[in-house]
This record gives sequence, C-alpha cells and structure tokens, in this order.
Amino acid sequence: MDEKILYEARKLIAGFIVARRRELGITQEQLAEKCGVGIATIKRLELGKFWLNLKQLLIICHSLDLFFFVGEKESDEDYSKVMRERWGKITNN
Repeated sequence: MDEKILYEARKLIAGFIVARRRELGITQEQLAEKCGVGIATIKRLELGKFWLNLKQLLIICHSLDLFFFVGEKESDEDYSKVMRERWGKITNN
C-alpha cells in the first residue's frame, strides 16, 4: 500500500469522524472530554493530520457510539476505491 492511499484513508477516516460527531450534535470539546484527550488532538484528527493508534481509535469509536471491526477482503477490487465507497457515504451526506 503506498503513501497516497494511506493519506487518502486518513482523510476519509477524519471526514467520517467529523460527520459522526456532527450527527450526534457534540462539539470537538465534548468529544475530547469524552475521549480523555486534549482539544488539539481532536482538531488534528479531524483535519486528517494525525494517525490514531488502535487504543485511540477504539476510544473515539466508543465515544461516538460506533463499532470498529476488521473484516475479510471481499474481492481484489482496488483498496482505495472500496475505501471511498464505504467511508465516503457517511461524509457525503
């Protein structure tokens, strides 16, 4: 997987988190408090400038009433295409 795809993934995850936070009607400050992190961390995350570690990802998912799961690849389709189709649905609404 090249850096371009990783960059796109980080941006899509950031957009997904922003959309979900807004859907729940909570501020960045409230999310930071729920996650036990500083507001700067949430801002950097939502701008796609920060890679989460697994622990942080799980805490944010829990705080946003989301599940995180890993699934088996369903096809040999281009990873970035599948990523855009799945994560882009949330951010484009």
